[in-house]
Amino acid sequence: MSALPSLSRHANDIRDTIRQARVVWLGAIDSTNTEAMRRIAAGETGPLWICAASQTAGKGRAGRSWVSASGNFYGSLILPLDCPRAAVPGLSLLVGVAVHDAILQAAGRPLPGLRLKWPNDVLVGTAKLAGILPESTTLPDGRLVAILGIGINLANPPTHAGRPVAGLCAPDVPLDPAALVAPLGHWLGHWIGLWSGGAAFDRVRDAWLVRAGHVGEAIRVNSGTGPIGGSFMGLDHDGALLMQMLDGAIRRVTFGDVMLAGE
Repeated sequence: MSALPSLSRHANDIRDTIRQARVVWLGAIDSTNTEAMRRIAAGETGPLWICAASQTAGKGRAGRSWVSASGNFYGSLILPLDCPRAAVPGLSLLVGVAVHDAILQAAGRPLPGLRLKWPNDVLVGTAKLAGILPESTTLPDGRLVAILGIGINLANPPTHAGRPVAGLCAPDVPLDPAALVAPLGHWLGHWIGLWSGGAAFDRVRDAWLVRAGHVGEAIRVNSGTGPIGGSFMGLDHDGALLMQMLDGAIRRVTFGDVMLAGE
């Protein structure tokens, strides 16, 4: 088993470690996150990108499937962690910020309407452009390893997603999925370096809020017990969604699907 580079080192070292991660490109596989987990079980600890041309059993949040046609970006970064276990959930928002910034870099132009939606979607307006699925596992010796799963619609957004979808580029001007690895590595390195093993989560939280909708935006949340309506009021100190209910009460939401007007 390879030695784990520590993510508690100087931020520049962290950034270099992630930006120089190895990359494995595969054809059609079940899921890049599933393949990453298999490789970790076989002794891989990263940093390593597992990327695929398409997925036959792509994974979404809460065990849902993800439509994974060819021509889009599907990748999972295996990343060793040196942080308290309690800090790991903050990676969901962190990866969202990094993916948002990487998409802007890859596009090379302004993208009006590009925004984040809690907890892990990147939208253009109300149309989904990218999804994120962070997972983690514990090695036999107690060390943590993260799997940062990322899917980005390029020229071939799914047509049966059951919701509005967007693509980063036009079908007649395709973008090679491989072109996403460098900007993703750059911005993941940048934000994980600033995150400082969770000690500076407030930096990530503030950056996420800048890239999200405005306070007071009407939202609906399905947390498993039925939809509830209210207004977006920002994020709590730990990244939980703050929602103002119709009676004026503020509710913390730690799990659920958020819907915006127009979705």
